[in-house]
Amino acid sequence: MRKFIQKYRLTILPKSVFALIMIACCGFFSCNTNSESGSSSGNGDKQAYQSNSGGKAKIQSVEVIKPQPRPFSAEILISGTALPNQTAMIHAMESGYLSQVNKDIGDKVSKGEKIAVLQNPEIGAFLAEASSAIAIEEATLQTLQSETASANADEKTKKSLFDRLNQVFKETPQLTPIAEVEKAEGQYEMAKAKLISIQAKINAQQKKIDGLKKKLEFAKTRRNMQSVTAPFSGIVTKRFLDKGSMVQSGISNPSAKAIFEIQDIDPIRLTLPVPESDAASIKKGMEVNITFPELPNKSFQATVSRTSNALDPLSKTMQVEIDVDNADGSIVSGMYAKARLQMASRDNVLSLPITAVKLYQDVPHVLVVEDEIVKRIELRKGLTGKDYFEVLNADINKETMVIIQGKGLVKNGDRVKPVIK
Repeated sequence: MRKFIQKYRLTILPKSVFALIMIACCGFFSCNTNSESGSSSGNGDKQAYQSNSGGKAKIQSVEVIKPQPRPFSAEILISGTALPNQTAMIHAMESGYLSQVNKDIGDKVSKGEKIAVLQNPEIGAFLAEASSAIAIEEATLQTLQSETASANADEKTKKSLFDRLNQVFKETPQLTPIAEVEKAEGQYEMAKAKLISIQAKINAQQKKIDGLKKKLEFAKTRRNMQSVTAPFSGIVTKRFLDKGSMVQSGISNPSAKAIFEIQDIDPIRLTLPVPESDAASIKKGMEVNITFPELPNKSFQATVSRTSNALDPLSKTMQVEIDVDNADGSIVSGMYAKARLQMASRDNVLSLPITAVKLYQDVPHVLVVEDEIVKRIELRKGLTGKDYFEVLNADINKETMVIIQGKGLVKNGDRVKPVIK
């Protein structure tokens, strides 16, 4: 017995080693148990899945809709900018100093109204000098005209005397000496030459006077151009010079500084950049509803006034302009606007909801279900509204099932279960 005990005597281990052995044994039995239970659970899920699916892969359900004909009204919303109908930088047409400034920024002006006055002493001096020269030359002309009357009478007298003597000489040459006839002829020629000379002086004097008068009229025109007037009715939006400033002529000096800027804001000119996709549908006379965020209680009805009929090469947009009545001046130049254009309106248009569209490689498509198979079709859209769009595809009709829910869960060629909405 003692020998048996000695042979099979257990060795007493340290407590720390004993604890590690116990932990290892627990882990082994735990893993073995989990493995068995996990295997049983997996077999159960597989059996449940197969029982639910009949032993086949699960088929994705998708919600579909069929295109419906409906009254259709298509419109587009485009942001634009309110611009003045006309804008002009007002320059002086004559040099001088600014003696009067009759308007300031914000003031209304009427066409032809005097808004500033210049003074130029040189023009005043030239006007006085030209007027004096004309008076002198006109006095000389009057003297020559008086001499003309006397010379004309003398020429007629001498001519009459010569004609009588010459007639008598022809009829009775014995009674009239030839010397007398020749003398009368010489006196007549001298009187005629004098008359011609005086008439030539009169003509030259008249031309001289006409030249002086043209210069005088030009000087008066320059004096009139010292009054700066508004080219159209509008509002002064900028003033660049003060009273007493020296001003250069904008005609002779293109770099001359302007005096005012005037804008015509009735009507206001609303400019819209229409995208290339909608440009062909925009026509002159189309109705437009316009709103301004800064005028929340107002909306304006207008029509398309003009289009550029050309696309900008950089932005690929077409410029469209709309004249908006602005008699009360509530629309300020530079305001941001939103314009809603009614593109077209038709009945019985085959349409689909916007939610049916799916982009594929940046091209709009729709996913249809044919014999429970998904088919991707490139979309041809017509009129587009807020919630629906017109379908132009020949292979889409009233019986086509188009996926509207679950598009992201399926792809072209997948088998699905369509659920009609």
